[in-house]
Amino acid sequence: MDSVASGLLATMLDRLATTAFRNISMARGLQVDVGTLQESLTLIGAYIMDAENKQTQHQSILLWLQQLKEAFFDASDILDEIECEALRNQVVNRHGGFTTKMAHKIKDIKERIDEIATLRMKLGLPVIPESSTSVSLHQNMAWRETHSYVRPSLVIGRDEEKEKIIGSLMVPPSDSDGIDVIPIVGIGGLGKTTLTQLVYNDERVIEHFNLRMWVFVSDDFDVKRLVLEIIKAMQGTDVVDAHNKSFDQLQNLLREGLCGRNFLLVLDDVWNEDYREWLQLRNLLVGTHDKDNKFGNKIITTTRSDKVASIMGNVYKHNLKYLPEEDCLKLFVKCAFPAGEEKKHPRLLEIGKDIARKCQGLPLAVVSLGYLLYSKPGENEWKKIRDSEIWKMNQQDDGILAALKLSYNHLPSRLKQCFSYCSIFPKGYHYTNLELISFWMAHGLLQTKDEDEEPEELGEIYIKELVSRSFFEAVPEELVVIDGLIFEELELLGISFFKMHDLVHDLAVSTMPNERAVVKFNTANVKEKVQHVSFSDSGEGVPTFGQVLNKVRTIGFWHVGQKAYAITEPFVRWISKEFKYLRVLNIQGSNFQFLPDCFNKMKHLSFEDEGEEENGNYSLKLERFSIDKLPNLAALPGWLRRSGKTLRYMGLSECPSLTALPEWLPNLTSLETLLIGDCPNLTLPQRMDRLQSLQNLKIYGCPQLVERCKRYTGLDWPKIAHIPNVDAQSNLDMLEFTIDNFEIYAEFRCNP
Repeated sequence: MDSVASGLLATMLDRLATTAFRNISMARGLQVDVGTLQESLTLIGAYIMDAENKQTQHQSILLWLQQLKEAFFDASDILDEIECEALRNQVVNRHGGFTTKMAHKIKDIKERIDEIATLRMKLGLPVIPESSTSVSLHQNMAWRETHSYVRPSLVIGRDEEKEKIIGSLMVPPSDSDGIDVIPIVGIGGLGKTTLTQLVYNDERVIEHFNLRMWVFVSDDFDVKRLVLEIIKAMQGTDVVDAHNKSFDQLQNLLREGLCGRNFLLVLDDVWNEDYREWLQLRNLLVGTHDKDNKFGNKIITTTRSDKVASIMGNVYKHNLKYLPEEDCLKLFVKCAFPAGEEKKHPRLLEIGKDIARKCQGLPLAVVSLGYLLYSKPGENEWKKIRDSEIWKMNQQDDGILAALKLSYNHLPSRLKQCFSYCSIFPKGYHYTNLELISFWMAHGLLQTKDEDEEPEELGEIYIKELVSRSFFEAVPEELVVIDGLIFEELELLGISFFKMHDLVHDLAVSTMPNERAVVKFNTANVKEKVQHVSFSDSGEGVPTFGQVLNKVRTIGFWHVGQKAYAITEPFVRWISKEFKYLRVLNIQGSNFQFLPDCFNKMKHLSFEDEGEEENGNYSLKLERFSIDKLPNLAALPGWLRRSGKTLRYMGLSECPSLTALPEWLPNLTSLETLLIGDCPNLTLPQRMDRLQSLQNLKIYGCPQLVERCKRYTGLDWPKIAHIPNVDAQSNLDMLEFTIDNFEIYAEFRCNP
């Protein structure tokens, strides 16, 4: 599954629409050329949504998307080049043949995109606006549609949750209108519908409600359609002459049929996030209950979105839990063996334990693989499933990732791309909001439409959205080992932690099949199109990949884990020489006393004018710079000052040899946030008051500096009194579970 194209396109169109880029285009005389490119991108966007939903069924569409995506990456590089030239001209007044050169590049990439776009006719792709539901999703409604029946004997491990929900049905309504809505929330494949079926068919529920109705909602929250479906469920038959009835006639039928009845309505698989739509339906259901029945009417809704639950629910919300490992095994055995036969196949049972464990608590995955292996009694077949890591299997309309893919398909294009980029980190990784937002910004994924909105704010919105849709989950408190630091204090520092379920991570990986690679230091063969590289070990000298990887945008050591490794200066110099498109560099664990000067020559762009480079008269477009756990670092690099007009965030943590911030720090006139942690010997420079853009200063684990920065009384307070948000706390010894993302985590949005 290759679904990054729509995200790339959305990001580029957002970027082209910004006032800043329009001004740059006009200043460079490129507004006409950029405008024609924008028109081509907008046109082809109408076809991408349908293509991404059809790609698993059609190899030709998948290849078409890959060609398109590669062209989008090249187009994005051209936009970077235009922005970087504009930045350079703020320092050195030069024009030369740049405009002509860029005009040719824009023309070439436009023609390339247009040529690829013409193939859509042969592929039979209709125009599908992003805001509407894709044709393929409607075509797949048949297999997704649910019903109210389930065999209780096939359900494992949900008894406690079943009783809790039934209890909530047996209490008086919380609202005077006599209706309560109980949302069941969880990621796809977790068993929301199955749990609801159990509740729906319980004898106590049947006895309590004299009318029970089950309606499958899905993507199409059309109120008239839903009213018709509820009437059909109420009557147990089709509505006579339904298509000729007006909405008013249908709502009269509905309210007449419900009047005086004590009903339970299940709205299964709801995606609608428009409160007005829900209110319109709800208003047709309220006020129909039997006034003599104190328990009122109830609605159960299942959804993957916390936002949907918040809109619809008015009492108890049930967040469905992952199935415990023991119950996963029981469910697997029930699906994979004839009754009682597992004891006759002890070796298969042992393999099955491993498979059930890998399903990580998702019943859908357990059932899919169990039934798959039921007809495969050979031990080798079971081993293939176990050893191939089941989530990497190529499945189409059903199976282990189908439900998760459906959730992914419903993400907005911009959010799809952000989610896909999470696959660059390893399974089980503990993300922080600071790291992930920095990472997204470095890759240009957070393009704000509102000039008053900051990219960091948009990043926080995206994270909350991914959490609400169950793509992210909170890191349990017991897994965060902290020296006296509690979650409330973390929130004060603006730090939050979250993780991704293993199967959700597999979904993210499946969306970037060719762009990411986890490699060893001595790996010889790496795909030419790889853009994101994470090393799983280190070594002496420099790697030899065997071919030029001229599109690499990310290099890091996230997959090394806790093993000892070292980053050498030759390795860093090799990076600076080989990878001109680099956006993100993570080289945690180095012992540098001074950062190598090669960092300031890392070029996102190749210009032939070497005179500027030799004189150092150019700017770096570095937006965020963070350093963590460099015990020998004695000084910040001088080349950092050339980011004075762009650097907005600086984070310094666990650098005990760093004794002073440089006197040129006040020249970073765009700096908005400065975070200092566990740098006990650090002092602030003079003239901090010149940092007029600085809005946030956070200091922890630096007792002497905290004392000097005490409000009104500290010796350094006059330097920082102009900063609106100062948070200095001496008792916070930062995490043993550290923000490992920032060993040297520098974002090269584009480096001239």
